[in-house]
Amino acid sequence: MKNWLLTLALYALLCQTSAWAQKTNFLTRYINSLANDTSSNARPQFLVYPTIGYAPETSWEIGLSSLYVYYAKGDTTNRLSEVNGFTFFTLENQYGLWFDHNLFTDKNKWIFPGRFRYQSFPVLFHGIGPDSPAEHVALVNTRQLQIKERALRQMLPNFYAGLELDFQRLSSVSFVPASSSDVELPTGGPVRPTWLLAWG
Repeated sequence: MKNWLLTLALYALLCQTSAWAQKTNFLTRYINSLANDTSSNARPQFLVYPTIGYAPETSWEIGLSSLYVYYAKGDTTNRLSEVNGFTFFTLENQYGLWFDHNLFTDKNKWIFPGRFRYQSFPVLFHGIGPDSPAEHVALVNTRQLQIKERALRQMLPNFYAGLELDFQRLSSVSFVPASSSDVELPTGGPVRPTWLLAWG
């Protein structure tokens, strides 16, 4: 019985060592690929990295960021296009997904800047007016969705004009007072969705 347990323990240790070595090799290769990158600037590049942060509203936050960059048609005389992604989760069960992009076509004739945000994220409410207290009077929980897109055409060198579409929605809004006293809510404070649709 003892020999069987010893064999099992050695096998488990070997598996763990092998798994750790594989992770270390992947991590080492990834860092080396970033530090010693000799590929052409014209090639698209993709980068992923973890993030960590802290805020009073959220406690600790862990996330993942990504960046994808490229030149239209692989031509480095074009401006650099990029797509950024970020997702996070906090110890207070808040979460979010963000995407931003700034895309250029060949010869920089068109630019397509844009933004996407979806998050469940609290905001500390300090009251209304210049005499608001330094300490927050309520915690505002809300879900936020924003989609903003623009299409811009080059009219003159360094001058672009075009259309913009901006959609925003706040939902599941709730005020959690910091104390038992009543809180003066701002306009739109009661729980109801807020919609905004704009273009220009």
